[in-house]
Amino acid sequence: MRKIYLSTFFLTFCLAANSQTTTFDRVYSILQTNCTGTCHNTANHAGNLDFTAAEPNVYTALVNVTPQNSAAATMGNKLADPGNPRSSFLFKKIARGLDANLSLTAAENPTTHDTLAVMTQTEREMIRQWILFGAKDTGNFVNEQP
Repeated sequence: MRKIYLSTFFLTFCLAANSQTTTFDRVYSILQTNCTGTCHNTANHAGNLDFTAAEPNVYTALVNVTPQNSAAATMGNKLADPGNPRSSFLFKKIARGLDANLSLTAAENPTTHDTLAVMTQTEREMIRQWILFGAKDTGNFVNEQP
């Protein structure tokens, strides 16, 4: 009887551990929800980004990748620069007032997303912190609960 309880506990623990949401899982969901409507999908790879792709493919397309925007590339930006949201073109594009010291130059095409709804402050902050904490595809580094 004891073996059955122990086995059930172990199985439950393993399933719970495998079902945990990582920080990048949440970032991926935010990008799919907010960015795939007209620009970053299988039909239109704006910036060479398809956020409808599988999660590992989106991760590979973002982290330490030089943006196609030549002004951002010249400044040494990456789409997601691990540890540095201010040199992450992805975050600069979505910040829209979240960071008062962060703005796009005219050459970085700051009005590209002006016709789209602004992500919530929580969504933008989630992406900022994901980048700040190393833009990892595993682990849970950001807790949305107070």
